[in-house]
Amino acid sequence: MDSPGAATSDHRVWNIEPHWFGPGEGPYTVVAKLMLANGLTPKDMAQALGSTLVKGMAVPVHGRTLLDLSWARPSGHTAGDLVAGLAGRCLSRANPRWWRCLAGDASFRYCAECIEVGFHSSLCQVDGLSHCPVHRTSLLDRCRHCGSKTSRFALTAEETLGPLVCPQCGRALGAAWEPENHFRSWGQHSFDAYDALGRDLQKLEQLSITWPDQGAWLLDPADPHSDTKRRARTFDVLTSLISTDAAASPRGLAIRRYRARQSAQLWEVATIDAAAARRTAIYKSIRRHFRRRLKCGSRRVRALRDDFIWDYPHTVLLPANPSVSADLHGFLSWRTRFESDYLPGEIKSGRSSHLNLRYGLVGWPTKWRSTDAAWAEFCLMCLQQELVAARQFRLELGELDLRKPSDASSWMELARRLHHRFGPVSRQWPVGITCFAVSASTPSPGGDLQLILVSANSGTEGVADCVSVSHDS
Repeated sequence: MDSPGAATSDHRVWNIEPHWFGPGEGPYTVVAKLMLANGLTPKDMAQALGSTLVKGMAVPVHGRTLLDLSWARPSGHTAGDLVAGLAGRCLSRANPRWWRCLAGDASFRYCAECIEVGFHSSLCQVDGLSHCPVHRTSLLDRCRHCGSKTSRFALTAEETLGPLVCPQCGRALGAAWEPENHFRSWGQHSFDAYDALGRDLQKLEQLSITWPDQGAWLLDPADPHSDTKRRARTFDVLTSLISTDAAASPRGLAIRRYRARQSAQLWEVATIDAAAARRTAIYKSIRRHFRRRLKCGSRRVRALRDDFIWDYPHTVLLPANPSVSADLHGFLSWRTRFESDYLPGEIKSGRSSHLNLRYGLVGWPTKWRSTDAAWAEFCLMCLQQELVAARQFRLELGELDLRKPSDASSWMELARRLHHRFGPVSRQWPVGITCFAVSASTPSPGGDLQLILVSANSGTEGVADCVSVSHDS
């Protein structure tokens, strides 16, 4: 083992616990070291794992990902031991439920200081982890020399110059991967901070978490990085349930906790009517306070009616030109989401005595029974989300005016790209809002169940200070 070099197929160095593999080291660098020790190509390595290579296509999880090794089909005792050893270093082994929701394999993410000594942890692939917990330096996904994006965290069919070498400029990502430093620079480096983070994340496996819309939360069809952002925010939310020093502070998240109980059946008529009366009063209180803050009396709103474009089948309201303030746009869009009788040509000021809220929003959250305080917070968060979306639309709208022939195509492109953020187009409530239930044991009626309500980038400035709602606890 002192001079491994290239080995024949009968004398390959498959032992994955020699002195150059550190505790907690992930499968990526372990595979790289085995390839160098045995003079193997990626294709050879795949065959040793009982698989064939596939190209690095733009898919959420690569077919030969190193986040999980369930794709490997070893034949023989030696190959079985190899796969078992590598699988034990995969993120899926420590977090069988959450690894897909936390980590991606679109690129190899690494700490520049860790890779200098040949070490890499699979926890670096967790998108919400922005800094190395050991060195506190930013994690990278590009070559430090030429800036090219790193390869996928997988065994791919693309030709490379060698493991941990940039395929564009041909330079090693760290000193330990220079040919003259192979083997002698690798060592059993112990990085306790990664171990501590790994133990904290394993605590999530002990919690009973029911999160129905996690896969749809923050999903923006126009954003190519939506999956990455969702995984990062999911990490922020889940680590708020446990104690960890490695997690970054939540990025623009508002997280609220309320008691709840499991809902065994849908709302009954009498129950939904009683809830609708209370929650309509809460909604009208928020609507009234914000209308006063905007000073949008019925006369002013009706005067602006011609400056809105109403897509009735989708219940979407968009400003045709910059004469409409973003806050008014957001406020009216919020109303179209909640009020079932809110029709084009009947934009009201909020003074109407008769009001019907949409059934799906009155009964939120459908899987659980929560307090009216939680519903009031949810209602306010929806308004905040509409305001944020409206301000973004106004920023990109600039001076465009749909009524001008020269601006029409640009306005239509903007509307096509952003209209799904307004009204119940893709979801009943804004994509930035999600909720889930947590219990230390299996949820049951009357059991210890906690509702977690989350809003991302809600932006409370100018909203919360004008709302006065009586929250029951």
